[in-house]
Order: sequence, then structure tokens, then C-alpha cells
Amino acid sequence: MSSTAASLRTDATAGAPPRLAAVPAARPAVPVTQADIAGDLRDLGLGRGDVVLVHSSLRSLGFVVGGAQAVVAALFDVIGPRGTLVVPTHSGAWSEPSHWSGDLPEEWLATIRANTPAFHPRLTPTQGMGAIVECVRRWPGFMRSWHPRVSFGAVGPQAETILSDHAWPSGFGERSPVGRLYELGARILLLGVSHANSSALHLAEQRAHWPGKRWIDQGASVTVDGERRWVQWRELDHDPSDFDAIGEAIAEARVETVGWVGRAQARLMPVRDAVDVAVDWISSHRA
Repeated sequence: MSSTAASLRTDATAGAPPRLAAVPAARPAVPVTQADIAGDLRDLGLGRGDVVLVHSSLRSLGFVVGGAQAVVAALFDVIGPRGTLVVPTHSGAWSEPSHWSGDLPEEWLATIRANTPAFHPRLTPTQGMGAIVECVRRWPGFMRSWHPRVSFGAVGPQAETILSDHAWPSGFGERSPVGRLYELGARILLLGVSHANSSALHLAEQRAHWPGKRWIDQGASVTVDGERRWVQWRELDHDPSDFDAIGEAIAEARVETVGWVGRAQARLMPVRDAVDVAVDWISSHRA
């Protein structure tokens, strides 16, 4: 199943307008193989040596022969041994429980803070990240940052550079994997998910200015000097509710390529372009 041409592909020639090509409304329900996915990713523009942050939905791809393992293998087939694959490995339960959604009894909060095991990059499970991320976690050479709430994981030669020095107050800021990805000229691949899932846009929130911008108290259970402790810090109160609107601005800026991977719509774009567009949008539109 080779990919139809992307619906929006930025021309490599400076100043040239994007080339537009038709994309069918849907793809047929047939088995999707590792080779199919690799071919589609190449058609989308992913290439050898790329550093790519992937947000994904396995279900959106259709019936994948080999499931998540085939998807991850296809990604490595495309980026090769000099490429680096980065995924979000967030663990929301390792955070200040008073910020959790739902109505936890007030008397439970102290118990949660006192008894949550210390975060460990190998042992602590992810939450809501999906089967593809869980497969990457088991891949040879996998590394994970030490942020208890919003860690990232990576495999590849740039993994240590991207993941080291992930500061707790800077979960998505300059001292975070997202900040490193911006510096490295990395790319974002949204595989069957929308811009609402794009963690790189949180870096734009750090950089943008708007009237309601505020910081909150955050905390988690971590190991300090060999002992489990509950530590606290201040961090930005992130709000992804307008990320889909920001995605429309990114599309209008023509900095992304859109096409099929399996039966899923996929979007590929430079981290820098997406973040820069988002900074301008947030500064102009958030109240």
C-alpha cells in the first residue's frame, strides 16, 4: 500500500509556493504491513538521519500486521541508525494530586503524597501514551528522562543529548527535551492524532505572553540522596484547549506536510516552525 502524494508538501525551493495534490477521503480496509508504513513515511518526507518526535495512535492506522512493533520498526527503517526517535512517556499520576481531574476527597491528598513510589524511568508506567510508545520503551537502547510527570523517551545517537538535564520546573521549557529538539532542528510526526496531542506546543506556551499566563505549585515523589521524597516546584499552568486552533494556523502557514500512513492521516513538520507559529498565535489570541 504505497502512499498517495501528500495533500500539502512544502517545496524545497526558497520562496516557492507549496505543491497541492489530491488525497482520497479514505483508504481501503486492507492489512497494513511494516513495508507499507515505511513507504508511506518516506512519501510524507521523513528521511534518513532525522530526529523526530512522534505522537501516535496505533488504532488509527487500521489493521497493522505486527501491531506496534511493526510501526516502530518501520520508523527505524526510515530514519536509520543515525536517526533518533523521540516519544512522550508522561506519567500523570506522579504529580500534585490536587490538580487531577475528578473530585478526590481532600483527606486523600496527604496519603497520595506520602505513599506514591518514587519515579523511576524504567519502572514508572506511562499513562495514556498508547501502544506505540510502550513498544518504544522496550526497544534496545531506549532511554528516558528523569522528569516524574512529563518525561520523554528516545532511541538513537542523539538520545542522551535530548533527554539529559530535564529540569522539573521546565517540563516543556528550555531545559527540556522539547527545548533540545527545537535547538537540534528536529521534526514532529503526528501519526493519526491532531495538534491537540502535540507536546511541542507547550514550549510555545513557555515562550509566549498573554494576560492570563500563570504558574502553579506542582509536586511528585522522587528519589533524593537515596531516599523517597515528595518534592515541590513551580511550573507554568499549561492549557492545550486551543491547540487545534493553533494547528489550523500551522496549516495556514504551510509548514507541515499532510498525507496517509496506513489508514491514518499524518502530519510532519519542523519543531521550530510549529513552535514559532504557535508563539505568535498564543500571544495574539489568548485572553
